[in-house]
Amino acid sequence: METERIWLRHYDEGIPASLDYPQLQLDDLLETAARKRLLLIRHSISQPAPGAPPHQWALSDAGRQACRSLATQLVNYDLAEIITSTEVKAAETGQIMARQLSLPCHAVAGLQEQARSSVPYLRSKAQFMEKIELLFEQPASRVFGEESANEALVRFSSAIDSLLTSASTSASQPPDLAIVTHGTVIALFVGRHSKWDPLDFWRRLGMPAIVEFHTPAMALQNVIFHL
Repeated sequence: METERIWLRHYDEGIPASLDYPQLQLDDLLETAARKRLLLIRHSISQPAPGAPPHQWALSDAGRQACRSLATQLVNYDLAEIITSTEVKAAETGQIMARQLSLPCHAVAGLQEQARSSVPYLRSKAQFMEKIELLFEQPASRVFGEESANEALVRFSSAIDSLLTSASTSASQPPDLAIVTHGTVIALFVGRHSKWDPLDFWRRLGMPAIVEFHTPAMALQNVIFHL
């Protein structure tokens, strides 16, 4: 009984004699402590260059400007660096954001777009959409470039797994991970880890965009389709 605890007489008025705490299991606490956020960021608006393969395309002026707004979306995350694919438009997106956020930035192999450098420049949007739809509808076949959708997903997922493993083993409290990459591989990854149809997700995804997962469960938490 409270009357038997004489020290309560010295509590200031309004101070409760006891506090209610949530009933949490140790496993829940450990999972919460380990949970970090994975941000898959679609690169900003690129400038098509018909004489060059897409992986060499740079950002447009509007794309560079959009990177500054993109960076403001990341200020509340616990980031130690910005990671990008090796493609020019992704690296440029990451470098602009990193400068604004005073973070280092570096490129990592395996995060690039589904390989299609052998495909000639498609001036018609209808032609491009036909090829993209085939890629998603026939994921085991190389119907658009040198890599099938399944091959691209396996390669991309392996790179993500390696980065998450490296982050978790290099720090007691791993930081959130921000990766600038590409629309098709993001959509394929989302399709693998959620109920989204990958093609439908790809159609909605703008440049730039942010997709947030919670690890280690790889649960899709939030999507900013357009900025």
